[in-house]
Amino acid sequence: MNARRLAVAVPAMMLTTAAACGIPAEKAPRDISAPNGRYDAAASARPATGAPGAIAETVYFVADSRLTAITRSVDSYPDLATHLRHLLSGPTAQETAAGLSSALTGTTTIGEVRPNGAEAIVSVGDPPEGSSRSDEALAFGQIVCTLATRPGTAVVSFTYDGQRLRVPRADGSLSEGALTCGDYTGLLTDAE
Repeated sequence: MNARRLAVAVPAMMLTTAAACGIPAEKAPRDISAPNGRYDAAASARPATGAPGAIAETVYFVADSRLTAITRSVDSYPDLATHLRHLLSGPTAQETAAGLSSALTGTTTIGEVRPNGAEAIVSVGDPPEGSSRSDEALAFGQIVCTLATRPGTAVVSFTYDGQRLRVPRADGSLSEGALTCGDYTGLLTDAE
């Protein structure tokens, strides 16, 4: 008799315990508000069109001497260094066929990138031997616009040999300070 009571009591206790845990059920759905505060990662990690469950990653390339934002689908949002590496690898064959190129090849050597709060600090080296380009503003604009539009990154600065580097803005002036994509507005395509 005790075994029979136990066989009935244990499932009953489990159901009672399970019903008492968690969030209580409501009779009808209700709207909820987002919490106060900044949640950039959730806002920027939006699904890309045509790829269920994928994340949108933005990189800037050059089309007709203008900076053009390209959205790519990636499986997960990349860290800062990976995002920069995606930019430095250049446009895909399909993007090249669509008229995109990169001003980053031959301009300078990109070292590492490290976060400093909301600032991304990119270290650069000397340009490769025998290379020369006159579109440095586009090259630096590609990096700034790509990284400054990331969640949690507001500005981008550059260093050379441990010192702040003066880099060209869209208007040709040199800046030693942190830059935003707004510093390259004059080079952005109208599609922005």
